[in-house]
Amino acid sequence: MKLNHSKIKEMLRTKYISEVALELGIKAPNLNYYCRKHGLVSSKKKGQFNVKYSPQFRKQATSLFLKNNARDCAKILGITHGQMIGLLETSRRSGLIQSDFKDTRNRKKWTFDERVSLIQMAGLISRGEIGKRLQRGEQRNIKERIKADFNAGTKFLHGMPITWVKEIIPLYLLDRFIQTKAGPCGRGGRAHFKIIPWSDLEQVQYAVRLPKNVSSAIRSMAKFQRFIFQEDRDWKIRQEIEGIINGK
Repeated sequence: MKLNHSKIKEMLRTKYISEVALELGIKAPNLNYYCRKHGLVSSKKKGQFNVKYSPQFRKQATSLFLKNNARDCAKILGITHGQMIGLLETSRRSGLIQSDFKDTRNRKKWTFDERVSLIQMAGLISRGEIGKRLQRGEQRNIKERIKADFNAGTKFLHGMPITWVKEIIPLYLLDRFIQTKAGPCGRGGRAHFKIIPWSDLEQVQYAVRLPKNVSSAIRSMAKFQRFIFQEDRDWKIRQEIEGIINGK
């Protein structure tokens, strides 16, 4: 489509680029690129090309959104889906539309008790579930908090994976493993970790001969586990872990 340079220049004296694009039946980003290429500036925008949408355009978009989804609205208006989402967010903040959800996240600074609870649950249940229980949003927020506190993964926080245990300790010496609800998500679905708690391993390690560094690591993690749960009884720690996994 060939654009009328003089007509566009005249229209930009009193209108936004988005308004001109709407009248000419072209996409606002395309017209924005054309204006930048040819040195055209909307007097209403004062040269700020990042201000894409006029109040009239936002009002039209929000009216469409009441009857259509965001993706369909974007197609009708000739903008991308991401731009439509941004436009709706601006409209929500300005009061043009009301949000269908209520943000219940706790935005206050993390307390000591919350961080202890995070450590107790990390590696046992999914980060998304931790976020729900602590009211701290989605898994990304929990991941960032874990990274800030540990700067490491949480897979081995409460026990050794059973595949590793098989390499160093005969399984007949262990009563049972714990099936967690945490683990990576792949194309085949979620693969939950199976672990033996460190406190259980500390008792069993004396029945077999292990390298000193492995034995020392098991004792250190068992000590850490008892500190986190404030409990010296191994059966009670196992009970606490199973309670977290089962949501009790």
